Amino acid sequence: MMIALPTLAAGQATNALRTATAPGAGTAVIRGRVTASDTGRPLRRATVTVASADAGTVRRTMSTTADGRYEIDSLPAGLYTISAWRNGYLAWRYGQSRPFEAAKPLLVADKTAIEKLDLVLPKMSVVAGRVVSETGEPLADVHVLLMRQVYVDGGRRYGVADYGSTDDAGRYRLVSVAPGTYIVMATLSQTWTVIEGGEEQAVGYAPTYYPGTPAAQSARRITVGVGQTLDNISFAMARGAVASISGTAIGSRGQSLAGETVYLSQPFVNGGSNAAFQHSGTLVGADGSFVVRNVPPGDYKLVLRQTVRDADGAHVEEAGVLPIAVNGVDVRDVVFTSSRGGQFDGQVLTEPGTLADLPRDAIKIVAQPLLEDADQKVGGSDIDSSGLVREDGTFHVRGVFGRARIRATLPDGWVLKTVLRNGRDVTDEPFELRSREQVSGIEIIVSHRVTEVSGRLTADRRGQPAEGTVIVYPQDAERWGDLSRYARAVRPDQQGRFEVKALPPGDYLAVAVSFVEGDEWRDSAYLESIRRHGQRVRLTEDSVQTVSLMPVTP
Repeated sequence: MMIALPTLAAGQATNALRTATAPGAGTAVIRGRVTASDTGRPLRRATVTVASADAGTVRRTMSTTADGRYEIDSLPAGLYTISAWRNGYLAWRYGQSRPFEAAKPLLVADKTAIEKLDLVLPKMSVVAGRVVSETGEPLADVHVLLMRQVYVDGGRRYGVADYGSTDDAGRYRLVSVAPGTYIVMATLSQTWTVIEGGEEQAVGYAPTYYPGTPAAQSARRITVGVGQTLDNISFAMARGAVASISGTAIGSRGQSLAGETVYLSQPFVNGGSNAAFQHSGTLVGADGSFVVRNVPPGDYKLVLRQTVRDADGAHVEEAGVLPIAVNGVDVRDVVFTSSRGGQFDGQVLTEPGTLADLPRDAIKIVAQPLLEDADQKVGGSDIDSSGLVREDGTFHVRGVFGRARIRATLPDGWVLKTVLRNGRDVTDEPFELRSREQVSGIEIIVSHRVTEVSGRLTADRRGQPAEGTVIVYPQDAERWGDLSRYARAVRPDQQGRFEVKALPPGDYLAVAVSFVEGDEWRDSAYLESIRRHGQRVRLTEDSVQTVSLMPVTP
């Protein structure tokens, strides 16, 4: 790839970064081609997207011409990510060395033409096969999930990379597969009755892993290469006894939830976020009782969610979630209690205790759930004006479920300094509100005294730019928790420069790694493995520290 760029001084690079979200048309242009990796031929009608790499609003999209070319002009100076996608090919981003790596930002200066920014798209891989019954009959409408290990919610879990359903011949075909190592799982909610031992009983299929086992630890891994087709990943579902879940549903005030719907969902990780297959629900009876029948073996969540009006007329959620494992034995006497959630209010102030002088529509206050409580997550805060900051700096957050920390989204140049509750620093302390509990007087102190770690990533001592990811994280392992505000990972731009802003004051390690997949860098074990490569950095308020790093391979 050849990129024609003028040499920018450090000050110019900073100015370009700060104007990435400048309104109106700019003067820069990016041109290139999109081609196929397997044939080298140009790809017509591929979608190319150029977007601000930070929280900016610039986003331009176009389709390639018959010879695979694209041109996006009138761009303001700034940092951008460039990606391309076409049906049958993997989406690819500028600077990626392999799938699942974060994009590298491209620094664009005013009156600059960046030529030959070409993107080469790998061919999609395919995993296909048949799913049959224990007697060899084809099974239709089976959910087939292709799963790979990802780091999410504070640990390593199997996440869904692609999924589909079988047809009437039991065939499935997953055509959007990236190279990697996977396991295949099939689920089917169908149940039926049989006569065994002179008694009628309901049976179904347990979640089944290729090559036909109900135990995830016995699943056989499959490795898929670039553009490869594996078309015989076939197996039979494992039969298992179904069960019922019964109990009583009680509202947040102890009231009956008669007439409401309780439903089951099967959670899974889709990419890097949580998702679920929702199963049919059941109505709560007049006495508050409910029964969910014919549940195949598996791990589920029992869920109830409704939007109601509070005493002051505002919309709030009445919600509940209860993890339940079903293994063929009836689950009885479940007491399922919903919650109205808690709420808190307060004011956003600056360090001297004055009203923060920043755009109100650029701030939002949220309750960030603890990721180790992922199975208990329910509800949300996007209800009416929850979390929005008024002109007088006050805010009100509704629908707080489970343990959470108070966090603020702020515009560039500002940082969360302290969260005070009754004058006590609770910035990093989780709190748990009971249903309908309200906490008032929260003070969120913000500051424009922002720290910065900047520098260059070089391949050798001659200063040639290198590929990789820069991770800045605390020396104190107690602050390594998932979604820690003390840790950050960034990709340097095409000239090897990087900036990490708005970390709290403290002692840090700066490490550059040649490759890291997704959020794997948040894993405490991973951070420990690269600690010995870290360059020590001490940050005080308003301090700017410069480091020069060479990438290592953990």
